[in-house]
Amino acid sequence: MVAFGVTAALAVMLNRSTTTPTALTASASQPPGAPGCPPSALAVRLADGAGGVAGYPVDFTNQSGQACALRGYPSVAAYDLRAEGYVQVGAPARADPRAAPRPVVLRPGGTAHATVTSAPAAAPACHRVPVTGLRVIPPGTSTPDYLRVRFSACSVAGPAAPPGLNVQAVQPGPGPVAVTAPASNAR
Repeated sequence: MVAFGVTAALAVMLNRSTTTPTALTASASQPPGAPGCPPSALAVRLADGAGGVAGYPVDFTNQSGQACALRGYPSVAAYDLRAEGYVQVGAPARADPRAAPRPVVLRPGGTAHATVTSAPAAAPACHRVPVTGLRVIPPGTSTPDYLRVRFSACSVAGPAAPPGLNVQAVQPGPGPVAVTAPASNAR
């Protein structure tokens, strides 16, 4: 019985297509039940050359030896580094509903991304100030990563504050590379 199981598993492995990317696939092609990605498994950073008109693509790379899943929107806010530590500036980013959230399974070494953009409607209604970067909390976790990138953000906070930033749902693959100067990352 054990020999039959091993032979069947080997036959399935040998008949798989080699054109499927090994680092990342959507959950539909993964075995069901991939666990959520714990903070210790993820490297969170800005995509190379991030910034400018296209926004700030934030990459989530699985550094563990096990597949894990991300789904939904990361929690994002602008921050400023002050003597008292990391201080949020303005309201948190609002979810951009143009791309529906879907599970993205990251195999070891796989990358997914979510793009953060400035909300154009906020410009006339808020006071823009320079900030140190973005605080990013991956979906399903509570551990923040602080990514350094200089830009100006809306400083108005509170429930009635205009949206200063928008964030897209996590999507498969690394974020698009922009053609502006690269930003430095900080933890």
